[in-house]
Amino acid sequence: MKLNKYKFIVVIALWMSVTSGAYAIDLYVNTKTKQIYTEPGPDRERIGTFERVEDRPVKAATPVILPPRNESAELKTRAETARLISKVDSLEKEVKRSNNVKVKLDKKGLQAESADGNFKLKIGGRMHADASVSGNDKFLNGGTPVEANNGTEIRRGRIAFEGTFYKDWQFKSDIDFADNEVGIRDFKLTYAGLKIFKDTEINVTVGHQKHAFSRELQDSSNDLMFIERSLMNVINAPVVDRAMGINVAGYGKKWTAQTGVYGESINTNRDSLDEGWAVASRATFTPILNNDNGVQKLVHLGITGKPVMPVR
Repeated sequence: MKLNKYKFIVVIALWMSVTSGAYAIDLYVNTKTKQIYTEPGPDRERIGTFERVEDRPVKAATPVILPPRNESAELKTRAETARLISKVDSLEKEVKRSNNVKVKLDKKGLQAESADGNFKLKIGGRMHADASVSGNDKFLNGGTPVEANNGTEIRRGRIAFEGTFYKDWQFKSDIDFADNEVGIRDFKLTYAGLKIFKDTEINVTVGHQKHAFSRELQDSSNDLMFIERSLMNVINAPVVDRAMGINVAGYGKKWTAQTGVYGESINTNRDSLDEGWAVASRATFTPILNNDNGVQKLVHLGITGKPVMPVR
């Protein structure tokens, strides 16, 4: 009976050794040849015990437990995300519009304008050249013969820079190079954003500018019918031409009005006297202004005044 018990124990031990070997195996490496062996031997170093992957028991995956859904929070998050996406899209479109600059070249010069109309720049100019040839010009001056001059002249040679920023601010600089000299004509800044009366445009201009005096003076030299302005303007030129000052002007559909306070020209005062100053005002009214089958009909009335304050 005891012998049978011993045999049973030996069988159990052999079975355990066989079954354990099916799951794990010891491996050895020859330190010289680098070959792998399953048994120990000379020059062999044990690597470790290894198991076959397919013999490992499969572990059950740990179930993922999701938190309970909060539909209100989800809807709020979605709405916030949609709002941010819309805002980003709007900003991208705004940047694209602001970076889109319109440039054109026509009879008014080189012009550039931002897509939103806030900024504008125009570079232009003019050149007026005169030539005269006289015949039968034997005039007398106090009994002395005088001949009329023949020749050519660059009457006006100008480069103008005009611009607008933030729609309501306008600037203009007009530099003349005629007669081989440099002279500043217009050099002024205008604010056109005053909205005091309905259907009325009000501008405030500071800098070197024309006086508020006569329609002929206000017209550009590009639009003159003759080479020069009339005798009245030539006589009054010393006191009504451009000067440093401030001018306030209002415009309606059929009327204009402006008044200003002016000093003297931008030219350097080379004597010790103070500059003179003056106040000038001008108003116009157009009682008749219509277009009758392509025929423009109008009646234009105007009045102007300018008391001049001499230097002291």
